[in-house]
Amino acid sequence: MAQTAGEVFDLPLYHGTSTLFLEDIRRLGLGAKDPLEELGVLDLARDIQPLLDEHAADHAIYKRRRHSFELMIQQRAGSRNFQHGQTYVSPSPGTAVRYAVNKRYGSELLTYTLDLLQVLVDKGVPAVTDSLYRRHRRLFQLLDVSPAPLLVELAGVPTGSLQAEDGSDPTNSFEHVRRMKAEFPDRLDVMLQQTNFRLKSGSSPECMRLLLISVTRWDSLSPEYLLYELVPQQRV
Repeated sequence: MAQTAGEVFDLPLYHGTSTLFLEDIRRLGLGAKDPLEELGVLDLARDIQPLLDEHAADHAIYKRRRHSFELMIQQRAGSRNFQHGQTYVSPSPGTAVRYAVNKRYGSELLTYTLDLLQVLVDKGVPAVTDSLYRRHRRLFQLLDVSPAPLLVELAGVPTGSLQAEDGSDPTNSFEHVRRMKAEFPDRLDVMLQQTNFRLKSGSSPECMRLLLISVTRWDSLSPEYLLYELVPQQRV
């Protein structure tokens, strides 16, 4: 699957998120803007880290997530990708669904940040409900929001708009997809579940389907689910 000008990726690509971002995706397409930067999520994460260390060091949620949260704040890339603000897609719908149903707000960084902010709110840390609230009012308002998981399906994505997950040349990933298609045509969802790409540019709304994910049996690694397409209402 060598990359050539004008070539399109010949499998659908999937992105897991939440209905929190539905209207922007429907209006602008996927990857057209960075909602995390617009909301200042990384700034809030950096603001609450010292407060968590001071007031919630022994809290079960923070103890469990502390290391990953620190890597997110540092925006590290390595064996696991903790870089955020990019739009990631996978040829495995199962991978995108698992991400969406395990990340309550449709974003790992946003989910971790708001979950840990809630820990501080519950503890009644004065600086949180005072100066921190004034700086991050929009994010505080999301604490009471319960979005649903959303799957975005993209068709005909140009290979030139894709990078490997770490931002490097995607040629090896394309070759892996080609081999899996030849060797395991009936098991692609499983065989490609660790294959992810970055979108270098936004995908047009005309090239995507939006599907609401309804979980019928919860399992963090292998949830059972139904998909319901969200079709825009026609104007009369």
